[in-house]
Amino acid sequence: MIKNILKGAAFLCVAISATWLYADKPFGLTSGKQFTDPLGLNMQDAVFSWKIPVGKMQQAYNVQFWSPDMKILWADTGMRRGKVSVARPLDSSMRFEGATKYLWRVKVSYTDGTQSDWSDFAAIETGLTSMGFGALETWGGATIDAG
Repeated sequence: MIKNILKGAAFLCVAISATWLYADKPFGLTSGKQFTDPLGLNMQDAVFSWKIPVGKMQQAYNVQFWSPDMKILWADTGMRRGKVSVARPLDSSMRFEGATKYLWRVKVSYTDGTQSDWSDFAAIETGLTSMGFGALETWGGATIDAG
């Protein structure tokens, strides 16, 4: 009986690992200087990164920003050509409120002609620069005065 339980547990671990490795959607979302869910992010020069599933190559991406209650789509880049999924800047025309939390996610178009599902959401909280404060920097998930 213990042998059967161990076989079942091993199968479950392999199945879970295979699902994670071969999931179709992007994962590991980070913003700024590779922070997960940062506070005090300066959106004027913010960059966003994500990881692509094993065996896939990105050819385009779409990033969306939502209000925390998921009722308002704040910004949507639309599908943009780009093979790189690291340190992607936003369009400078996108405007965000200062000291505000947003949820963001990404969808990717792959070179094999398929499109991913939406990633899980990650969170950011914008800095105070748009509220008349000086340069602020995100550091270790906390906001500090850089000047």
